Amino acid sequence: MYHLWRMHGFKGDYFMYDYPAMLSLQESYCSSSNITPPTKAILPLKADLLIACFSLSEMDETEREAVLSGTEFDHFLVAYAPMWDGVNNEAYFESWGGERISSAHLRSGVYLFR
Repeated sequence: MYHLWRMHGFKGDYFMYDYPAMLSLQESYCSSSNITPPTKAILPLKADLLIACFSLSEMDETEREAVLSGTEFDHFLVAYAPMWDGVNNEAYFESWGGERISSAHLRSGVYLFR
């Protein structure tokens, strides 16, 4: 996602929050592709746009709240499965408002944006 944004001319700050192993993998990819890696996000964080493609919806509720309690954002693009490991994500994300698009190719996946 980071590479795509940069290829299309985005020059602003791009922060990435992930598990240490994933951050290392992403840094390795950026290095091998001659791309300056994104800044590692340190909470609390204020952002214009939050992008979370299945990441938030696959966290347990405690971890999800820990991440989101330290993050402010004006807009979002979230992709999620309505149910994941017994968690009703549809009920959780309903309070976010925004527009929903169901995706047949993701087998009941939902995109939510504002």
